[in-house]
Parts: sequence; C-alpha cells; structure tokens
Amino acid sequence: MGIYSQYQIPDPGETLVRVVGEIAGVQIASTVAAEVDRLRRSDGSIVSADMSNSKREKHSPLNSLGGLLGYEEIVLSAWSELAFGMMQKRSAIREVKRIWQDQGLDSAVQWVMANGKHRPNLAVLADGLAENARSPMGHLENAFRQNLTKDLRKWSRNS
Repeated sequence: MGIYSQYQIPDPGETLVRVVGEIAGVQIASTVAAEVDRLRRSDGSIVSADMSNSKREKHSPLNSLGGLLGYEEIVLSAWSELAFGMMQKRSAIREVKRIWQDQGLDSAVQWVMANGKHRPNLAVLADGLAENARSPMGHLENAFRQNLTKDLRKWSRNS
C-alpha cells in the first residue's frame, strides 16, 4: 500500500490501480497507473481540483478515483470537526474542504493542525483512510468494483 502524504495516508491512486489489477489484470492496471500518474502533482499527491480539470471520459477508471477522493474528503471533514469548537465548526470545515480540493490532503491537514482549537489525533485520520484502501468504499465495495468493471470495459473499447 503506497503512502503519498507526509501524514502516512494511503495513496488513492495506488488503491485504484490495485483494484483494477484484481479485476482486469496487470496490463490494464499499468495503463490505468499511467493515467493516474498524469494527474499527480510534482509532490506525488492527487488533488481533486486537478481531477475536474482533466479531460476524462464518463466511463474512465478515473471516475472511480474521483469516488475514492470523495471518500477521502468525507473522512477528512469528520476528522477536522474534532479540532474546532461549535461556533467555528461550519466555517472551518468549509475552509478545510476548499484547501483540500485546491491544494490536497497535506495542506488541509496542516491548516487544521495550525488553526484548530483542539489537536485531533492524526492516527484517526490515517486509520479511516487506510481502511478505505483495504476495502474501497467500505460496505459499497461490491458496487464500486461492479461500476469499475463496467467502466473498464467501456474505456477499453474506446481506447
């Protein structure tokens, strides 16, 4: 399991490539890995804003990467709430999401650690995202794999 963050967070791109390899084999997984690598920033992170700017087809495996990033956002938001008091929570979470979308996970975590009233446990964040790397989309893993399989078939025909 790859780590792409200074906070020891599993890499959602590598999670996608691993699942594609399990579904469709090594050759297609390496093709998907190249697509994922095109989205990476120089520090190796994958940022949501770069996903929306990429020209991707509706049935691209990168759509599943977007789902993994969406889960990352949910876990980050829940974890971030622990850092702020009731009066700060709503605006702070809005800022965390903006930073996460534009600059990535590391920047959002740094902002929480620097600005939070309380210091949330980083292990809680890492554990939540590591669980998603082991079992993508949690209880929705079967649906995730079925949708990814359909997308891979359509994507392979169009490539």
